[in-house]
Amino acid sequence: MAELPPASGVPVNVTGLAYYSLESYKVASWCPTPDGTGPAEQVHLVLNVKWMDAPFILRLKSRRATDELIAALQRHRDDVWGEK
Repeated sequence: MAELPPASGVPVNVTGLAYYSLESYKVASWCPTPDGTGPAEQVHLVLNVKWMDAPFILRLKSRRATDELIAALQRHRDDVWGEK
């Protein structure tokens, strides 16, 4: 698991903050060749947001960046639903 900074012990309440409804997401490997046959170089988290004409894409350009996102999601998953 990636090294993460300490988590805040204070839950974040987003009441009153603007947010955008997520319709769907997907995770994909990305390569720079137009036909998709080259070696993959990035991991993309593709977010389809209700009001946007194009998806919002989070481009993870390293193993470390990907591991940090996964570790952060796991930490908060366990905080909300407990460890399995």
